[in-house]
Amino acid sequence: MDDLAFEGNQNPILTRVNNSFRANVPQLYLDLHRTKAKTLGIPLSDIFDTPQAYLGSAYVNDFNLLGEPIGS
Repeated sequence: MDDLAFEGNQNPILTRVNNSFRANVPQLYLDLHRTKAKTLGIPLSDIFDTPQAYLGSAYVNDFNLLGEPIGS
């Protein structure tokens, strides 16, 4: 993948070709039964947001360690 990105960056039509694949990082696959979720009344956004939050890529808030809003 790095070679492919390197070759892409040599092409003047392409810019900032990059890849996020890392062979030594575990990959996760979520097989979602959308019909069952809908039947149970669970919004798909809740299902997708939950793993995102647990994996650390969700925005939390603007509070510091002491509980005061940043900028106040």
